[in-house]
Amino acid sequence: MLRLRQICLVAADLDAAEADLRAVFGLEVCYRDAGVACFGLRNFLMPVGNGFLEIVAPFHIRARVGHHYLRALLREYARDPPPHPTSPAGDNRNFTV
Repeated sequence: MLRLRQICLVAADLDAAEADLRAVFGLEVCYRDAGVACFGLRNFLMPVGNGFLEIVAPFHIRARVGHHYLRALLREYARDPPPHPTSPAGDNRNFTV
C-alpha cells in the first residue's frame, strides 16, 4: 500500500492559494518554513488527514521552482490559451503543472 506523507504544489500567488484552500476545504496553516527562503521560496503546510499539503511560491524569479513553473505555465498556455477577458463567466479552464 502506498502512503503519501506530503504533497507539494507550486503556486504563483501564495496568499491567494492559502485563502482558496481555507475557503474551499476549511484547511488551516500549521507551519511556515522560513528556511526555504534560501531557495527563493515562501511556503506553508496544511494538515490533511495523516499527511500534509505544502504549497510553495517563488518570491524571486531566479528560484529554480519559479523558472520551472513559468516554463510549464507557458507550455500549457501554448496548448490551451486562457479565455479572453470578455469570455462569458464560468469559462474556468484549469490547468495542472
